[in-house]
Amino acid sequence: MAIYQAGSLLDKSHISLGNADNESKTTMFTDPTFTGTVNCNDLNADRTLRSYGHQVWTTQGSGVGNAVYIPYNSGYYTTLFYNSGGYHALTGRLLITVAISQAHQGTYDFCLNNYGSGISNETTGAHNSFIGLSTVSYSGQQALRLTNTNGSSWGNGWYYITAIVWGGGENRFVSLSAGDDDNFSSSQSGSFFTRVV
Repeated sequence: MAIYQAGSLLDKSHISLGNADNESKTTMFTDPTFTGTVNCNDLNADRTLRSYGHQVWTTQGSGVGNAVYIPYNSGYYTTLFYNSGGYHALTGRLLITVAISQAHQGTYDFCLNNYGSGISNETTGAHNSFIGLSTVSYSGQQALRLTNTNGSSWGNGWYYITAIVWGGGENRFVSLSAGDDDNFSSSQSGSFFTRVV
């Protein structure tokens, strides 16, 4: 369909589309070429999609393998992660399964910030022994520490953990690594968590 104005045929130059080509949908969407400066505000600097909602972090497939190992002693601990936001809260929920003799499971809500931090046990009717959580200071930031509370020789623990971070906490969850802050000699190395969402 041709469009005319005052008897003259209009073309792309009349509507500020002088640089546009009549490109097919196949090439336009299969292998597009962009010129000038292209912005996408939904990408982080490392080109991962920016999250405006929840984030999910897990030990599955992380640097330590699939689980955090803490031997028995009724007091061996490791600090898992910290909030890099200082006074800006990092809030979320932890889902923890530990394999010690049998499966023990717990669900915990947490809030970490420099005004004050806390943990609440949301587990009801489940066997959640040997999961000791506390908030501590790590390099001046609020952090979450996990303690194996089993003192028996059969009580070495493998902790499988998923952390769901509520919206607003993006880029504040910082995973620690085995050996960063623990009171035993760990046989593991690498980061405790990897982000999956």
